Amino acid sequence: MKAVADRFTIGDMAEKGIAAGVDVFLACDKPDVVLGLYRAIVTAVEEQRVTHEQLQAIDQRAVATPLVKGAF
Repeated sequence: MKAVADRFTIGDMAEKGIAAGVDVFLACDKPDVVLGLYRAIVTAVEEQRVTHEQLQAIDQRAVATPLVKGAF
């Protein structure tokens, strides 16, 4: 992760990750990273670089995953 974090901003990682099919980002132990990731995704949607349909598809896949099912 450090190799990626050293090369890309959190916003770039969020957008590139979503475009690549990442459904879950692991940033749980650092609140500032979680908030940055959240803000980056919101901004990407507002600026139409990420679509609502992409986020809905991610949500559907994530809640269908047994590991994630028990978390909610």
